[in-house]
Amino acid sequence: MRTLLFCLIVPLFHLSLSAQDTWTDYVIGRPMVGHYDAKKAVAKEWGIRYKVIFAGCVLSDELSEKANAYQKSNQAYFEVLLAKYGPTWEHDFALDVKKESYRNSNSEKGTWYEIIPRNKNKDFYALKKEVAKTWGISYEAQFVPKTTPTAKQIAFIERLVANTNYVNQLENSFGPNWQDVLNKEVDFELAKQAVAKSNNVWIDCVVGKPYLPYIEAQKEVAKEWNINYEVQLKGCSLSKELQKQIDKIEAKNVAYFKLLEKNYGKDWNLRFNQAIQKKLAKELLNN
Repeated sequence: MRTLLFCLIVPLFHLSLSAQDTWTDYVIGRPMVGHYDAKKAVAKEWGIRYKVIFAGCVLSDELSEKANAYQKSNQAYFEVLLAKYGPTWEHDFALDVKKESYRNSNSEKGTWYEIIPRNKNKDFYALKKEVAKTWGISYEAQFVPKTTPTAKQIAFIERLVANTNYVNQLENSFGPNWQDVLNKEVDFELAKQAVAKSNNVWIDCVVGKPYLPYIEAQKEVAKEWNINYEVQLKGCSLSKELQKQIDKIEAKNVAYFKLLEKNYGKDWNLRFNQAIQKKLAKELLNN
């Protein structure tokens, strides 16, 4: 599994190296400068070559032709990004831009309160507060037991009603399903905690000349995901004896992969490799 995976990912990255393309936003009209500043920041984090050109507010045939030319050029670059980051890359990128914009916005912000039954998982809501902070959101869970006096229950409800405007503001900023997306990020943090409790080790056997930047990026992502990861460089010659050793190691890896799939989902390896691609691209962009 690992040898095949390694061979598939590296060519995708080298595709980006040869493309030398740039995503150019050609903006006609009055721009929301903060939005494009956020796109620049997120593009840098993703390792995407991005620039914005403010073309003015007067539409002409010349501007239209330039806009069409940039659009065609962008589509070619988007094919490269699709290969590296997967079919949801545009949606994921747009969400990161919304987070960056909101964190740096000057709009008046409140606190998002949720009234939660006392018997709910407090660890989830403690993590939810931390995840919300990465979005630029102040969050507080209000735990209400069934025995709460009526007067206190009313006070909680009044706080929730007063909170409605802020929740509407968040929906305007992040989209109608923003709470579901945020909860999934919390679930991911819980999964990382569960994986950290395992004593298993993923041993990655690499035969042939290793692509060291990829291996270093993989180590970093594994650490971020709380995955116990170890790489073993086996040289360039694959003997029958070495193949037997690798087969035994791969057989042991299977149990760990099942644990990772249980906690991170069936597509965990795809998302894991996309995270590696981001690190590789960011490193290339900054050098």
